[in-house]
Amino acid sequence: MKQKKILLGFILIGIFVFSLAYIWMSLSNKKEESVLKKEEAFSLRIEPKDLIIKNGKSDNIKAFLGEKEVTEEVFWSSSDDKIIFASDTAGIRGQLDARSVGEAKISGALYKDESIKTSVSVFVEPIPLEISCEPIPSAVKIGERVRWILYYKKTGVAKYEYSWTGDDGLSGKDGEVEKVYETPGTKKAKVWTKDSVGAEASAECNPVIVE
Repeated sequence: MKQKKILLGFILIGIFVFSLAYIWMSLSNKKEESVLKKEEAFSLRIEPKDLIIKNGKSDNIKAFLGEKEVTEEVFWSSSDDKIIFASDTAGIRGQLDARSVGEAKISGALYKDESIKTSVSVFVEPIPLEISCEPIPSAVKIGERVRWILYYKKTGVAKYEYSWTGDDGLSGKDGEVEKVYETPGTKKAKVWTKDSVGAEASAECNPVIVE
């Protein structure tokens, strides 16, 4: 009988200890959840996270504090203004202007509390140029003038550089070049161009027939 009472006492103590442990764990979990929710409410985030901008173009990012958008309440900066310029002008805060190919870190910090801040990496990729060229007219007699003209299928960022080369000493540094041929034959030309942010392209033109 005495042994049964002792055993019952141990069981009751075990139940009591287990109950205390369960209550303590529940309170701890609730406290951790409360802290996480509080941290989330005061955590600044930038969207989109993975942004790629074409060179010479602009795009926008936004800042959120919890679920509230705070883009206009954030001080914006770029780790390299030569690659990406981050606007901090009222009304267009968060606008990113791509200036050259590369990667820059864009940072945002609340004006009211600069300790609340974050950053993302933004990439700038080149815009390939696509060009063609042709002679006008496509057939001439000796001594007649030919205009070689460049056309952009995909434009870049003005302004452009040009370089023409071709038969019979053809050369030039403009978007089109003129030439008078003194000998008969099939005359060829090639043109190269580059825009203000470094994208390049070249093309071989259809030939002109000189009779």
